[in-house]
Amino acid sequence: GYRFALQNKSVGIVILVGSYYAPLDQPGAHLKVELSPHRLAGAVPQETQQRTLDRIAEYFLLKPQATGVAVHLALDVQGWQPPADFLSRMVTRARTIKDHSGLSSMEFDLSDVAVTYSQGQSYMIGRASSLQAAVYRKDLEMVVSDKVDYFREQWGASYDPEKPVWRIEMRFHHSVIREIGEGTGQVLTTYAQAAPFIHDFWAYALKNNRLMYNQRLIDPHWQLFSEDASFVFPRVGLYVVRKKKETIAAIQRNLSGALGNMITLWARSGLK
Repeated sequence: GYRFALQNKSVGIVILVGSYYAPLDQPGAHLKVELSPHRLAGAVPQETQQRTLDRIAEYFLLKPQATGVAVHLALDVQGWQPPADFLSRMVTRARTIKDHSGLSSMEFDLSDVAVTYSQGQSYMIGRASSLQAAVYRKDLEMVVSDKVDYFREQWGASYDPEKPVWRIEMRFHHSVIREIGEGTGQVLTTYAQAAPFIHDFWAYALKNNRLMYNQRLIDPHWQLFSEDASFVFPRVGLYVVRKKKETIAAIQRNLSGALGNMITLWARSGLK
């Protein structure tokens, strides 16, 4: 939905400029900046916000104003793989679930991942415009994206090249982060504002997309992933509540339809 894309993989920055959905001379979502994990690793969020994101915004826009931040969180694991009945044991609020099994190729949007392989499975739960969960073979994807050296360095000595690596990824759309902020009394429209709560976001995501052991108990691996995952910031203990915008658009359409049907019946009945 943007007119121009500027990308530099070596520094881990993608800049999307000029929304197609808003006039260029009017306020709108005219700039989107995506930062890669290696760009964010080891950097203080406040410095990243000021020295990278804010400076880019000031360069491209007049009177820039932050309107939201999307957050992607991922956990890479070995020694575990999704069970054969993974989807049937998943409890989720999402209405969209995709199971890619035995595919020769699979493609997602730019903001997601691109995977090409002939074995294994990949699961996608939820829509990109909301809270989306993805479970896929990271050891295969990193070959396609040419990031083998980077991830082997990140995984360190604990990585076994002979075993598969499964990635559990939770993707928060910027509207979801904004709703969490409104529900918890926080202002979460920039990366610096949202970063301290990423561990709480992770726990919330795995709670709302959880793998069950049976009807009563959570799968012990899933509970381990939720509680023991290590992020830059410790868990704050934020009780995550999403406050969605109150709208009567659907009710208005229903009332309009009902009134239209009534007028049609009255006219056919000859009523004045």
